Amino acid sequence: MGELSLDGEVFNCILFNILPDVNYKITDFLWIDLNHDKRYNRKKDFYEQLYQPFTLRNKSYGVKALDIWGRSLTLKELDAQKTPPIAVGLACPEFEVAFIDSTKFSLAQAKGRYLVIDFWMCSDQFCDMMSKKLLEKLSDQNIVYWISCPYGAQSYERLKAMGGIAEGDFRHFVAPHEIERFRRLFQVRTNKVLFVINPQGKIESIENFTQDQTEQILRQISEAD
Repeated sequence: MGELSLDGEVFNCILFNILPDVNYKITDFLWIDLNHDKRYNRKKDFYEQLYQPFTLRNKSYGVKALDIWGRSLTLKELDAQKTPPIAVGLACPEFEVAFIDSTKFSLAQAKGRYLVIDFWMCSDQFCDMMSKKLLEKLSDQNIVYWISCPYGAQSYERLKAMGGIAEGDFRHFVAPHEIERFRRLFQVRTNKVLFVINPQGKIESIENFTQDQTEQILRQISEAD
């Protein structure tokens, strides 16, 4: 843990996992993800390989340099067109993603309805169960389109072993070959995170994927419509 200075502001910095820019109210924690499962490629940008992009104060950043002892790092601001910032109140980045049934879905198709995207940790059974429970909390499922993005391609094998993958009219799974790209777009690596995109295409909330936090959000959506 250390401190990071950005435009005169000082933030606590922990080299652990990425979490999108949220209002922490009391303490600003910047979590930066180390992609230990990535193989180091000397021909590519070393820090692009090691770190996910992240959003801070509505701008996207990446790691430019890290000293050999890991005691300090230098950030670089990223091209907003290539790496859109991810934060509450900002527009959701445009995307097209394939599902496991080979159909494709774009952000434009969700306009006019709420879109919920949940990113899982490696505890697939827990996340799958919680996702189903949260979806059931909506009194009218027609108001929401739900996308689940498991932790990795191997998650599908575990889910099948546990009794299959339950897709429905409102819940779809990101195809295995799309998982890494989709996670990087939303700047989520290992955390269990739930995004709510409003009918206008803006990010309404980014919450840790826990039932207490997300039930209230989904209840508000249901009551509003």
